[in-house]
Amino acid sequence: GTVSGGKDTVAPVLAGDPVVYNGPSGVVLSNPSVLPQAFVAYRWRRSSGLTQSLAMLRASDAQADHQQPVIETNAATPAAGSGPATTATIVSRGNTSLTIDARARNAGQLIVLDTFYPGWQAYVDGHRTPIRPADGAFDAIPVSRGSHVVKLEFYSSTVAHGVEITIASLVLTALLLGVGLWQAGGRQTPFRGRAAADSGSG
Repeated sequence: GTVSGGKDTVAPVLAGDPVVYNGPSGVVLSNPSVLPQAFVAYRWRRSSGLTQSLAMLRASDAQADHQQPVIETNAATPAAGSGPATTATIVSRGNTSLTIDARARNAGQLIVLDTFYPGWQAYVDGHRTPIRPADGAFDAIPVSRGSHVVKLEFYSSTVAHGVEITIASLVLTALLLGVGLWQAGGRQTPFRGRAAADSGSG
């Protein structure tokens, strides 16, 4: 975070955080409790829906959310001893796509701190995999032990329907044009035939 002010100006509530920059433009503090953008959790807390997830989050802290995120899933959490969460690497990011290198020590849940939103689809090593809400707002994708390439792609049903309508319109237009040209050709055929006959008879 950034705190405006001159030299040695640090907000009291943040005074315990390490200062990484202190200059004329303000003070920049390090927040070590911030979660990584993507990580694999090997234990989690199950939730039946958003209401329960929010209640569980209010009763926990950032450390618990990192090591045992709240996931709306029926998958049972593994037994203790799976070890702490491990960070995953974001390889590339676009407006409608995201690629992550996830190396899981054991079977777990890949947590991506992007907003859970209908239309996003996940593929683990090319295989479609369901996305569940994590910590009430983020994405959780199950992964098995080992190294995986996880791709998230946004698929809009509205755009898909628009493309289908456009293709149908183009096909209909082509058919109408074809019928029009055929009819026009059919009307001209007798005249062409008559002209040929007239020229032959002359």
